[in-house]
Amino acid sequence: MHRLRPYLLAVLAVGISTAARLALDPILHSRNPFLLYACGVVFAALYGRVQAGIAATILAIPTCAYFFLEPRHSFRLRDTFPETLMLVVFLFLGIAISIIIEGLHRSRERVRQSTKALEESELQFRTLAATVPEFLFTMTPRGECDYVSQSFCEYIGLDAAEARAGWIDAIHPEDRAAYLEYWRKSFETGDAFEATYRMRRSDRVYRWFQAHAKPVRGADGSISKWTGVSADIHEHKLLEEALARRTQEVAAASEEFQNFAYRVGHDLKEPLRMIGMYSEMLVRRNQDKIDEESRMFTRYLVDGVERIESQLRNLLEYARAGSLEMKDELIDFNQAADAAIANLHPAILEARATVTHDELPRLVANADRIRSVFQNLIGNALKYRSSRPPDIHISARLNGDDWIFGVKDNGLGFEMKDAERIFEPFERARPSSRVQGSGLGLAIVKRV
Repeated sequence: MHRLRPYLLAVLAVGISTAARLALDPILHSRNPFLLYACGVVFAALYGRVQAGIAATILAIPTCAYFFLEPRHSFRLRDTFPETLMLVVFLFLGIAISIIIEGLHRSRERVRQSTKALEESELQFRTLAATVPEFLFTMTPRGECDYVSQSFCEYIGLDAAEARAGWIDAIHPEDRAAYLEYWRKSFETGDAFEATYRMRRSDRVYRWFQAHAKPVRGADGSISKWTGVSADIHEHKLLEEALARRTQEVAAASEEFQNFAYRVGHDLKEPLRMIGMYSEMLVRRNQDKIDEESRMFTRYLVDGVERIESQLRNLLEYARAGSLEMKDELIDFNQAADAAIANLHPAILEARATVTHDELPRLVANADRIRSVFQNLIGNALKYRSSRPPDIHISARLNGDDWIFGVKDNGLGFEMKDAERIFEPFERARPSSRVQGSGLGLAIVKRV
């Protein structure tokens, strides 16, 4: 039935036109026989689209010829050429009218679809603007605010028109000049806008916000609009400030601890040195008066003093490892490795060890920390050596943007289950009386 609808409309339109023409025939006679049929074609094309219009045109020609062209009630034409020309003109005119009206139909549909899509898009945008916690806004290329979300209006306590006109007054006076300067630069360069600022709430309380905006460009590349979002970062800002204060407090406490540890270490060194020195003097002056057991006790005393002094040195280095300031300076890692090797030269000779390294890079780092890392790792390899002469090698390779360093040796090694434990303070891979150490070497490496 839907397919027949255009043709039924065409029949209806021709029928109505014929009835109207018959009613007017006493007045019009044979003049303008196709006038009312042209109106019928327009009616059919309007309500039945192009199929109905063309069908009405084709159906109107024999109907009009039969009823209103001389001789009437016959399909024979009295004057063939003028009447044939009239029929041909009506045919092309009817088809043209139907096509023109069909074009209008399609244009109207496109407009309706575009309007519907625009309404749906606007509804989605307004739903999004009402749902998200951030404030949405748009600005013209001249910097005039032409849209703000309802949540922004509720925040500053103004209606939409007042908010668009007076939004700048809600910016904190101390932040306003910088905020406008950022916008000025974005308008001049076309770059994205970003600013952090304080904005007044309806209860006169200021909160921290961060705004981002990007330009919307047309086909010719010119900016047609700016769209942006402003997010409340007040809690994040307060946390950031609290973290900065805490970091300063920790740095101050660390510095205070370093000074305290240095003073304690310095104050303890002198009494320990005196104990060791006078113990040795006592043994030398009384060689003939003390027995072998007393000499052994004295050696234990001197060895204990030396171990305490070594422990103090390592504790001081461990404390300093976490408090040294990182200096932004370019250092040669080859020099840091060579310095560590030079400091351990007596131990290297004693162990008959070989220590080598690759060509190491130049990087921004702290020279003291890097030297300490190399020295403790090499020293650890010397302590935990096997029966073979130690062979220690320092390597470096580039992995993407990072440098990976390694220290390899042929010593006793350790179990992988102990990999994390041995980097803790006072932990040792192989507790043994023959291996001297404080258990702080690898902890210093980890702390650095």
